[in-house]
Amino acid sequence: MRRALTAALLAIGLTASSFTAALAAGNQCQAGAGRFGSFLVGWVVGTPISIVRTQIKDTRAFTHDFVGDSTNPLLWGLAAPLCLTSGVINGLMEGIAMAPVNAWKFSGTAPFSPETFSLGDIDK
Repeated sequence: MRRALTAALLAIGLTASSFTAALAAGNQCQAGAGRFGSFLVGWVVGTPISIVRTQIKDTRAFTHDFVGDSTNPLLWGLAAPLCLTSGVINGLMEGIAMAPVNAWKFSGTAPFSPETFSLGDIDK
């Protein structure tokens, strides 16, 4: 267990240290290491962010679909807890699926940008 943990920490350290040289040099081999480092960090950090943001978006959308164009606060108050379960479950699945997609898509063009961490527009 100790050797596996040491190897994992060493791999993370080498990946993290190689992306700075990749961004500074700009050649193809080192740029790949920078993209990989940005992808890994964006995936790990962006997954919980993506999950929470899509859960909120889906809960609002399901509640709006359930209530419609009504402005009755009592109807909204009763519909929100009913739609919360659907929004949380759907947002969990969608957030887990979209985090690595966002990390990979934006790590090549703008490494370590907010979009890499799923902080951009979630309606895309």
